Amino acid sequence: MKTLEILLEFLKSVTLVTVGQLVSVFGVFFIFGLILYFLARSTRRVYVNSAGTTLDIILTGWIGTPVHELGHALFCLLFLHKIEKIKLFDPNPTDGSLGYVKHSYNKKNLYQRIGNFFIGVGPIMLGSAVLYATMYLLIPGIKNVFTEIEKHGSAINNAGFSNWQLIFQSAWSSITIILGAITDPNNFGNWKFWLFIYISMSVASHMELSPSDLKSALGGFLILALFVFFINLVVMVFQAVSPNMQVASFFDHFSLQTYMASLGRFTGFVTALFMYAFCISALNLLVSWALLSVYSLIRGRGVINPFWS
Repeated sequence: MKTLEILLEFLKSVTLVTVGQLVSVFGVFFIFGLILYFLARSTRRVYVNSAGTTLDIILTGWIGTPVHELGHALFCLLFLHKIEKIKLFDPNPTDGSLGYVKHSYNKKNLYQRIGNFFIGVGPIMLGSAVLYATMYLLIPGIKNVFTEIEKHGSAINNAGFSNWQLIFQSAWSSITIILGAITDPNNFGNWKFWLFIYISMSVASHMELSPSDLKSALGGFLILALFVFFINLVVMVFQAVSPNMQVASFFDHFSLQTYMASLGRFTGFVTALFMYAFCISALNLLVSWALLSVYSLIRGRGVINPFWS
């Protein structure tokens, strides 16, 4: 009975370590992924409920859709999936799709199955990177601004989603910095600024994930979680049965916990990207809603509800 209790306690420890690692590294993907999905979907709904999908396609689809599909395709290549067919921009009035990436993989290959997670969330990851690149190239002095945002992103990650007051303060500071940089009066007379606004809104309005994207990402994440659990289990077993501390410390080189600090810096950078993507996506939704609500009122259809049809 005592042996069983020890075994269960050990498995509990492995599980807690695994959950902590997954939350620290991937928690930001799910939290901001859902937020960005909600904002992008609400923006698309504003277009559909006012001027129809044609305006959305003309104004933003020709830029946003290729970025979305390239997000899928990039991670297909990185995780060795076979791209069977790709359409970066091919509006289909029948099913409402604007583009697609059809890919296949070896279901017996663990690496390729884990890749489904990154392929599924690829549009959000690449979209955020494109937003940052656009801002970096077209807004003067943005590098220093982003450095400050990254510090707040690291603070959010280090809080481990437990210190909500620190998370809120860091998030609010990031939002203030980003909006301050974007709304600087010196930008308004610069054509690069308006190009930045247009590209950003086009990309942000198409960062939403389809149900199939979400299903694929969830399946890949479950495989990834099991893989991380197995690695932790093996390493912690060897550490527990090692005859002395010197041998046990050798297995630290194989422990994921050893590399969490480096992963934390990466996650801090990603969090900063997502914070910017959140700001521009929210601004896109607000501007689209305001302008198209005026159009809807003129047409006698009333104010648009962006949150449901």
